[in-house]
Amino acid sequence: MVNNRVASRLDKSEPDYFRILSELPIETAVCAEDYSICYANNAFIKTFWYPDRPIIGQLLSDLIKICSADLSTKLTLRPQISELNLAKSNGTKYWGQVNLAPLYLDDLGQHWIIQISDITDQKIEQSKLAYKENVWQNAIRASKHGVWDYFAPTQTCYYSDEWKAIRGFDPSDPKEHTHQEWEQRVHPDDLSFVLETIKRQQFGETDTFSYDYRERHALGHYIWISSRGQVLEREANGQTLRAVGTDFDITELKQQEAERSTKTALEHKRHLLELEKAHIETKKAHEKAAAISRQDPLTSLPNRRAFSEKLDKLTKNGGLASAKFGVLIVDLDRFKPVNDTHGHSVGDSVICEAAERIKKSLGNKGMAARLGGDEFGILVPILKRENLTDKLISVATSMIAAIEVPITTSNIDVEIGASIGIAKFPDHGQRAAELMRNADLALYEVKKTTRGCWAIFTSSMANAHSERSALETGIRHAVKNNELVPFFQPTINLDTMQLSGFEVLSRWTHPELGEVSPQKFIPLIEQFKLNKPFGDAVISRASKAFTCWPAHLDMSLNVSACALASAEFPDRLLGIMEQTGFSPKRLIIEVSESIAIDYLSTARAVVGELRSHGIRLALDNFGTGYSGLKYLQWLEFDYLKMDRSFTKSLKTNTEARKVMESVVSIAENFDLNPIVIGIEDSTTLKMVREMGYKYGQGYYFSKALSAMAATDYVTNHCAPSADEA
Repeated sequence: MVNNRVASRLDKSEPDYFRILSELPIETAVCAEDYSICYANNAFIKTFWYPDRPIIGQLLSDLIKICSADLSTKLTLRPQISELNLAKSNGTKYWGQVNLAPLYLDDLGQHWIIQISDITDQKIEQSKLAYKENVWQNAIRASKHGVWDYFAPTQTCYYSDEWKAIRGFDPSDPKEHTHQEWEQRVHPDDLSFVLETIKRQQFGETDTFSYDYRERHALGHYIWISSRGQVLEREANGQTLRAVGTDFDITELKQQEAERSTKTALEHKRHLLELEKAHIETKKAHEKAAAISRQDPLTSLPNRRAFSEKLDKLTKNGGLASAKFGVLIVDLDRFKPVNDTHGHSVGDSVICEAAERIKKSLGNKGMAARLGGDEFGILVPILKRENLTDKLISVATSMIAAIEVPITTSNIDVEIGASIGIAKFPDHGQRAAELMRNADLALYEVKKTTRGCWAIFTSSMANAHSERSALETGIRHAVKNNELVPFFQPTINLDTMQLSGFEVLSRWTHPELGEVSPQKFIPLIEQFKLNKPFGDAVISRASKAFTCWPAHLDMSLNVSACALASAEFPDRLLGIMEQTGFSPKRLIIEVSESIAIDYLSTARAVVGELRSHGIRLALDNFGTGYSGLKYLQWLEFDYLKMDRSFTKSLKTNTEARKVMESVVSIAENFDLNPIVIGIEDSTTLKMVREMGYKYGQGYYFSKALSAMAATDYVTNHCAPSADEA
């Protein structure tokens, strides 16, 4: 009996997950431990539904019929992949690959997901290949020829058991027979003729060859051998790459040549034709299989393997002296939301249409391949009269314009774009891997900045990549080993011109790159999800420093958006405060206007918890975002910190002065203390004091200081508080 709780859960509780399953072209169902079906997607229902019974609640064995045996004898509830001959509800038989895997549904316990893929075409193709291979083997056995297969690059040769038996060798003997050893057994009178014949086929004079000669038997006497061969592949210079052939013992035929010469010749020819025919059929089958293995099944474009082989061939031995070409890597922009929103069937249609537009933009020359996902590789050959750079820019521009045109599929209009990285041969590399890497670096630069355009590789991109790799490796090590050092930027009370506290900043010195800007390493910390260990270490070290300074000095600390949205952040922060002996009432948390919007609702609860322990809040970079006033309504702040960009242009820009004066008014209306940063000179200091700013920072007072230098600064600039006096 079907579990109604499970069916309801699958139908309502997780609509997004099972809506995706319902659109899959693969038959998919979920069943309970008793093999009863709890869920089935559209493809499953279409294939196995019987009009007189519902799908839900039926046993798998009642719906899925195996032609060779009962389902229960073939399928048990354990992870497995089986290939079974199945029957659809309409009676159609087909081969299906059945994939059974466990599915855990929270409190509902273990269930099983079953997916069935139609592999009938693959089975038919396998049968054809097996049949043709069987024909080949039967032909060899029927002809009783000794078969050999020679591969020139390694100078190795395969010899069949019959080839060995003809010469009196034991086929089970593992001894390897070399070409040099064979030459020594050829009769001296026949050797020059045999070698000359082989030489003619090796250098391209003929693709087929045959000769009769005498060879010394393992027992010491000579036998007559009739050898027939054919060149299958040649090098670019015409020399033989691979040849196959057959040997036949014609000693008896030679002895009776007078009586049976005609019959022997006809029989031998028949055997050879039969063998050649079988070999040709096998070769065709292998060529077809090789072609399939080099083709993308979705777009029918060449795949990554075919693209790599072509690129390797073009760059082999440095390429032709006069040959130039370009490598383009095309990455579709805004494609992932297509799959997420409309499903993979629409996504596949978009990929196919993009592939057609890329091929059309490229024209008849060059090669377009699908490298995987939404990424394509392009090879653009350049004629002698063409300018390499101009041609590549023209092709890239055309492709971007073509792909940006909206795509209509399944009554849905989809708008995507394309970014393209370009590398030139031989300017940007003479090896395939180097060209691909440099084109990919150019693509990275495009996607990092503007998207929807192209970029040609430059050496600075390689340098940036090397630096980025070094930074990525270094930052993990630095956070793990607590190598990021807190520095302290003084904050001055502009009414009294006394030190009121410090803003905590982080500094990192890379062992090879030297001082690294926070603008570079902070994004890496966020990318690698190192915020927690990094933040905890900085807070702990900064708090310990503050406990040595006068109690009236405040510590301002920048907090990331993900930290402010973490329910555990207040407990973790207060725990560090308690360990270091630093009072939370001296702490000011700075939240950036540009990042808080995504976490606003969650941040309210966190901010309330912090404020309940006396921690104050400052809105940083005010004026750069578009929702600053909204923050002031949603979150309770104590300080309003003006963005540096306004201060820099204060003396020359009237509009900047108006904005800064307005911010002071806003601060007064919301009962906030306005803070200005970037005070570089006495003129700026005078202007912001006249405007009414309460606190200020800048190089006019001091740059960011190490803990030791900050201690000296406190000694020289800090007047004791009333309590301390």
